[in-house]
Amino acid sequence: MDDGLLQAFIGWVAAHPGAAGLAVAFIAFTESLVLVGLVMPGAALLFGVGALIAVGALPLGSTLAWAAAGALAGDWLSFFIGRRYELTLRRMWPLRNHPQLIERGLHFINRHGGKSIFLGRFVGPVRPLLPAVAGMLRMRTWRFLLISTLATALWAPVYLLPGALFGASLGLASEVGGRLVMAILILTAMVWISVVLVRRVYRLLQPHTVDFLNRAAVWSTRHPLLGRVTHGLIDPARPDAGTLAAWALMLLVAVWGFSFILGSALQSLPPTDLDRALYDTLQGLRTPWVDVLMVRLTQLGDLAVIAALALIVTLWLSARRRWIACAHWLGAVAFALLVPWLLKSLLDIPRPEAIAAFLPDASFPSGHATRGITLFGFLAVLTARDFSIAWRWLPYTAALLIALAIAASRLYLGAHWLSDVLGGLTLGLIWITVLGIAFRRHDPVAGRGRQLSALALAALMVGGTLYSNHYLPRDLQRYAVQRTVHSFTTADWLAGDWRQLPRLRHDLRLRRNHPLTLQWAGDPERLAQQLDTAGWQTARPLTWRDSLLWFGTAGDEPLPILPQIHDGEHEVLTLWRHSTVPGERLVLRLWKVPYRLQPGDIPLYVGNVSRLTEVTILPSITLPRTRTDFETPLTALLPQLGPLLLAEVQPTRPTHEPAGWSGHVGLLGTVAIPNKAD
Repeated sequence: MDDGLLQAFIGWVAAHPGAAGLAVAFIAFTESLVLVGLVMPGAALLFGVGALIAVGALPLGSTLAWAAAGALAGDWLSFFIGRRYELTLRRMWPLRNHPQLIERGLHFINRHGGKSIFLGRFVGPVRPLLPAVAGMLRMRTWRFLLISTLATALWAPVYLLPGALFGASLGLASEVGGRLVMAILILTAMVWISVVLVRRVYRLLQPHTVDFLNRAAVWSTRHPLLGRVTHGLIDPARPDAGTLAAWALMLLVAVWGFSFILGSALQSLPPTDLDRALYDTLQGLRTPWVDVLMVRLTQLGDLAVIAALALIVTLWLSARRRWIACAHWLGAVAFALLVPWLLKSLLDIPRPEAIAAFLPDASFPSGHATRGITLFGFLAVLTARDFSIAWRWLPYTAALLIALAIAASRLYLGAHWLSDVLGGLTLGLIWITVLGIAFRRHDPVAGRGRQLSALALAALMVGGTLYSNHYLPRDLQRYAVQRTVHSFTTADWLAGDWRQLPRLRHDLRLRRNHPLTLQWAGDPERLAQQLDTAGWQTARPLTWRDSLLWFGTAGDEPLPILPQIHDGEHEVLTLWRHSTVPGERLVLRLWKVPYRLQPGDIPLYVGNVSRLTEVTILPSITLPRTRTDFETPLTALLPQLGPLLLAEVQPTRPTHEPAGWSGHVGLLGTVAIPNKAD
């Protein structure tokens, strides 16, 4: 990654290797120190250190040594603290307020014996405690030091290399574009937050749910009028169909639970300021690879896929005569299909302008978001009881991840405003809460939930894949970013309108170190034919087999050339040839832009020619990297263009060009140069 701040940091590390190593050792030391390690986010910090190794900011070998040394020092100090204070340590603050911490360490050592020191080094909750507990128990010093030395030597790569691999993946992504890096980070954060959130919420609510429902039942009997709304849900002896119908009607009429979202939508029809800000931000993150992923995710919420899944689950429940479960499942299906349609008809709030021509129905609430959270959420309710208590959070996490993925895809693709998606998610969450309470109270018997989970997941994967493979081209075109096309004459382009085209590659922001040094008018294949005689080759499309070349040292076979992003698009033409510098290639790229020459409606493209090197960042991992010198390869290219070089132009005023480029641009094409008399 060639960001200026990162380069400055790498330069500082190169000038102060000892200070950087001591910082790594300090992180490992505090992460291993008794008590301090319980609150120190050492694992996360070491993951970040690994990422810095991947981008070349820190050397691998010495960083592993510093981390192991720091961890070993923390273990030794903790051991001697335990040996010095023995049982007195249990009465010292803060351990006297948390006696279970010492008990946990004692139990671990009693269970695993001497090997507990080795095993505990890799178990987060007990890692900072075991050395001190071993000292309290008077373990032989030489034995502890021997085991601890071996454990920390293995622990350092186990904790640093995952971050290094993640950093390497970001390095690959950054070669394509910062937008791809941002998308990877957002998706990773979404998965991590979802898993943590569901686990913690489940562990918080699970011990109190039965008591809450029992109290609600007592309240219902004491308040006959209002209790009618809840009594049918909670009392297993009473049928719940009428109560569920009343709840559905209340949600439909009052849109209970998300009134503030609805109010925001109605006070100023979308887009609100927040809607527009998020819409513009996400449209600025569009990339071709993520477009494909998001279209496939959004198709999981399409009516055809949802209807097939609903039918399969209904048949499975019916075949096992689980009539109560089947009735509640059909209640979830009916709500997910009908209520969004009714609300869209009543409110008639428009979609974002760019997508309205392709999706003419109303926008609020998002039907995909409502269907996703309602059906997958209620599937989790149906199946969770068949999992052990320790793993019962897993179906809820899977349901939330699928539902959020579908909802996020609607935002990314510009099919909905944020208020639409939040409205659909809130509506679905309320309904599955009501429906789930009724189902659990009226059908307390679990039955083959893990089989149903596997069946539903398989049906979703198979059905979704078949559906997506068939409709992917259509939907990619439907959700493509719409751009306004600008036109000017060939004479005006050559005379100065070339300045209207982008000068810098547009990624997350303008890549000031990636100038666009070429403009081409005509069919890009004509340029490829001209340069073929000069030794230029067309880069083959990237495949999974080609990507295996990254996992090896630089050799005779060149690494695959990664596509790069300009304004959300990959290049339409990529050519390469060997450079005079060993291990380096020259790469020419062209991107389409929304500009055309008239007459003839001739498309214009922007591009550049750059130097591509191969950098070994970890043992057996070699990645391509684009250098920031764009002037030298441009100068080498221009004489090879022959009659296709129409003009060489330079800005007439200072433009603060990036280092490695003088502002020199080549205008190329197959168009005829107009006579001045014309």
